[in-house]
Amino acid sequence: MRATCEVCSRPQPVDWRSGDLCIHCGQSVRRETRCFWCAKRTPAGKYCRRCGAAVVEDSLYGAARMLREAGTDRFTVPKMLVELDPEQVDNFTRIYQHHAAAMHRHVDHVRFLEDFLEQRNWSDALEEELIVQLPWPDGKLEALTAAMGPEVHAAGPHQRAQDLETARAIYSTTPFPETRSLAALVRLLLDDWEVQSEVYGIFASSVPAMQAEAALALTGWRVIYGPGIPDHYRELMEALRSSPFRLPAAVRLALLGDKDCPLPPEAIASEDADVRFMAALVTPHLDTLIATLQRDDELQRFAAATRLIEAGAFAAVGDTIRAAPPDQQLRLLKRIADQAKPAPALREAIFEIAAATSERDVRRAAVRVLCLGCPQSEVERLADAAQGDSVSYQSILQRAGLTAESLERLGIYFLEHGVFRADQYGMRDIARQGRMPTDFVPRNWANADEKGRIELCRFAEMQLEEYADERLHCFLVGVAFGSDSVPVRVTTWTSIYRWYRRFDDSGQGPLLIETESLNRFFGSVEAFVFVFTRFLQDRSLAELLGQMSLYDRVARLIRYSGDDVVQALATQPKTALELAAALAGVAQNGAVDFLLRIECVTFLGRLGVQGEFREQMRTAIAGFAGTDLDYASKQALERLTKG
Repeated sequence: MRATCEVCSRPQPVDWRSGDLCIHCGQSVRRETRCFWCAKRTPAGKYCRRCGAAVVEDSLYGAARMLREAGTDRFTVPKMLVELDPEQVDNFTRIYQHHAAAMHRHVDHVRFLEDFLEQRNWSDALEEELIVQLPWPDGKLEALTAAMGPEVHAAGPHQRAQDLETARAIYSTTPFPETRSLAALVRLLLDDWEVQSEVYGIFASSVPAMQAEAALALTGWRVIYGPGIPDHYRELMEALRSSPFRLPAAVRLALLGDKDCPLPPEAIASEDADVRFMAALVTPHLDTLIATLQRDDELQRFAAATRLIEAGAFAAVGDTIRAAPPDQQLRLLKRIADQAKPAPALREAIFEIAAATSERDVRRAAVRVLCLGCPQSEVERLADAAQGDSVSYQSILQRAGLTAESLERLGIYFLEHGVFRADQYGMRDIARQGRMPTDFVPRNWANADEKGRIELCRFAEMQLEEYADERLHCFLVGVAFGSDSVPVRVTTWTSIYRWYRRFDDSGQGPLLIETESLNRFFGSVEAFVFVFTRFLQDRSLAELLGQMSLYDRVARLIRYSGDDVVQALATQPKTALELAAALAGVAQNGAVDFLLRIECVTFLGRLGVQGEFREQMRTAIAGFAGTDLDYASKQALERLTKG
């Protein structure tokens, strides 16, 4: 016996009592029983209003169905139930109950799934479909018994993991396509993102009632803040606009930003916890969201924290970000960074996250947030948080808004930790005028190791390209002729002449052995000659000049040296003779490039034109007669003779 509403035809709960109104529509309710012959429900009475068969007691229903299946007509069954041995009736009842138990297990599966859905008529429909088939043939009974699946429990808000396990078990065992579809919907509602694409398929190809449920499942706040809605966005929005479930559909539309669908006022006080929470997300209702951060539901905390961040309520979410799993930490930190606003209340929490996480992307996102409104006093701490990651360093260089003083401190930090790189993304940004101090490279040169000096040289080249500071230019020229290691000097020579080529196709540049140029870079001709002599006497000269074709650069300097410099040397005989000895030494060195050696002999000839040095130069040049420089020596001697 069961109670059914006379208006909406929906069944009442098992504890319904006579006089109670319909729990669905509030109208009158009648008692119904099931006809043993047609298996349809009929108002309690003597005869079925559908097929006319006599109504039997509920306790005899199973035996009556067994007699019907045996071929007894509808009029004889009631008489036989009276005449049969009670033990036979009990036997028939037990056989039927075996069939009914299998059916009810499958119906209970759907009834369990209904607890998560808007519509609650799916189980009744399945029961009506199956009960008319009872008793089943042996083969079908065996198949449906084998597919009975799990026993179900009452669903509850604090047992989501257990509910999901049950839904998955139903999904994998049920032989009924509709039940499988409902189980897929519930799996998605319980955060099983693996079935999201399948639910899209259900939405696209099912009957309208199933489509309406699928549209709600695919657009709930859990999906929005979980995997998101990557597919069928427009179709889902249209489905929500025409959904028969007005309130849950409307609150989803508001959450998705549909300007034509404002949040219904009743959503805030809805009995549906999900509707209330979505309403809090839409408004946003900060007190509700802050309270939500204390709940056990991890995804709910994440959604609330995300919305609080968007509302600028940063201070409330520090502990939530700390406790979140890495994927949620990353999304929350990115959301803060996207706000492009400093979050001073979160700095300590985010420093802790950057230090503790093993996830590179989380650390990078943390550094991006820390760069926003970074106090100038925290530049070294910020660099520590990057833990050597070049992408994080880029964020610091480009996003932290560091002053020139702080940039210098950052540069010193990079040098001390061996991570100063001119090719680091962001370095070109700070090479612009007004950013890194112009004298940063000269002032920190002495404290840098070889690797650091090479990178400093390259960075100085960037600064020269930006604004061509004369003092920095002179400093690099001094390094090129100095006593640093070969790799450092090779880099310096290369940087200088690469910069020259940017505004002079010949690449010659202003560095020449001419009085004006030498005064510019070295202060005087005499100072240059001293530096150049030491340069030519360097034991690593052959190694230095053999790299990057630097011999050609030095050969061109000597070849195009000005007569004014040669004449000036005549007034400084000691300095001139030391230079001549160094040039002769280079010419004698077979490890040095042949063309450079020729230029050295030629310059000796030019120096010998000055009367004070004629005999010394003649003797020096004559020493190359009969060697591979014989021709060059003869030409130099001829010049002396003509001079």
